[in-house]
Amino acid sequence: MPKILELARKCGLPETDIEGVFRVNIDDLGRMLAIEREECAKICKSEAKRALWNFKNDLPQNESFWNGAEQMASSCERLIKERVVK
Repeated sequence: MPKILELARKCGLPETDIEGVFRVNIDDLGRMLAIEREECAKICKSEAKRALWNFKNDLPQNESFWNGAEQMASSCERLIKERVVK
């Protein structure tokens, strides 16, 4: 089942007689977008943690290295959470 259908059902949107077709208003779309943004932010947070773990555990201790992957993923998470649909 496509994720968008799962999300619509999770939000409790009324489904029509045609499976997979929902009645949607602007508030419903806002809720669905907020849920999707939060899920995207969780992925970025997870990637940041993974990058930080790799940085701390995979590199020799005396090696100088900028951990751009962790910083980029953390920045992505913050930007997604701050995003406002206009």
